Amino acid sequence: MKKNETINQILKKMRNNLTPPKGQTTSIDPKKMARVIEDVEVAKEIIKQKPKPEGNGKEKDK
Repeated sequence: MKKNETINQILKKMRNNLTPPKGQTTSIDPKKMARVIEDVEVAKEIIKQKPKPEGNGKEKDK
């Protein structure tokens, strides 16, 4: 009986120490994240190099 009581106490402590996850629950692969960051930087450079259209794009043809 002593052994069961000890196991129950351990389980009770474990249950009390459990907390729900906070924030992001999935892990992020650092290599994939690095590729994404690199892709974003390339996209920003491409956008900078594009010629800007004249006007604000709201002009109507007459």
